[in-house]
Amino acid sequence: MAATMDVVQSYNAQEFVKLSADLNTVNEKVKLCREMLVESPGIDSDEALAEVIGFLEACRDRLTDIIEAGTNGLLGEELFAQCLKTNDALLRTLDAERVTNDYIIHYYFYVS
Repeated sequence: MAATMDVVQSYNAQEFVKLSADLNTVNEKVKLCREMLVESPGIDSDEALAEVIGFLEACRDRLTDIIEAGTNGLLGEELFAQCLKTNDALLRTLDAERVTNDYIIHYYFYVS
């Protein structure tokens, strides 16, 4: 029984390391997206930005599930905090893209 628990704990530790690495990848994409938003005309004209936004939108749903697991005590405190921080950055970035795109649409269709 103790050997089984060791295997389970080792598996969980490996999964937590992978999750942490995945969260770092999401944070890197968030940073890239924010840098691209400054120079980009928007996802309708910028295929690279559209790909990054698509990646982040896919991550949004997965992060919701992970945060739910964290609220149920399935993640360590540090990893749960990392999830919350990543989710906040991701949501703010997607909102910034949407607002920027809405502003551009409003400007070109209603002001011009």
